[in-house]
Amino acid sequence: MRGSLNAMALAALMLVLVALLPGCGNGGSLPATGSVASASSSAQFKVATIEDQQLRFKVSYPYGWLVSRWRAPAGPRKTGEQLLNMAFANPKGTVVDGKYIDGEQLSVFQLNRAAKAGAKYPITARRIVMGTLLPRLHGLQIIKPLQQISVHGDPGWRIGYRYHVGSHTVFAESALVLKHAYAYWLTGQSDAYAWRTSWPVLSVVLGAFQAT
Repeated sequence: MRGSLNAMALAALMLVLVALLPGCGNGGSLPATGSVASASSSAQFKVATIEDQQLRFKVSYPYGWLVSRWRAPAGPRKTGEQLLNMAFANPKGTVVDGKYIDGEQLSVFQLNRAAKAGAKYPITARRIVMGTLLPRLHGLQIIKPLQQISVHGDPGWRIGYRYHVGSHTVFAESALVLKHAYAYWLTGQSDAYAWRTSWPVLSVVLGAFQAT
């Protein structure tokens, strides 16, 4: 493995990530609870934008979507520890067993040290995404293979896939960004039948994410 993430640190990160990916621990759905934030302007539709100065990111979602947020208590951080989980659910979307399927989710995890500016971590990214995050999704099928992308000038990785929640097929696209001392895992997903109408919105909010 190359880069600033050593094997032990990566293993710890992977163990935490696998239980928290949308679709692993919670059946692929977003919690059907939350609150509505205030709106800001967008060229295409109204969005709410959250900026976290401590964890150094900006994330947007359509105004009127429901918000669920969990943050780790203050204190010393361990490698691989989940620091934040945010879910943004479309209140008009599909609900299965009381949970929304359609929406966006962001999870942030602690790395053992800051990623080097300008460095690329293809082996690390592939092991996190392909080796740990995706294998436990029920009936997973890759639609778009893992590929490296630029996320506002930072190296990132994107993958498209589908899986099952009960009798529903879910389409999803996820992005992984390693920056600062954090791993950012962002997912947009919806019921397969709604994907054509959902994706234009999801692509905008996913594209607006930035590790600042």
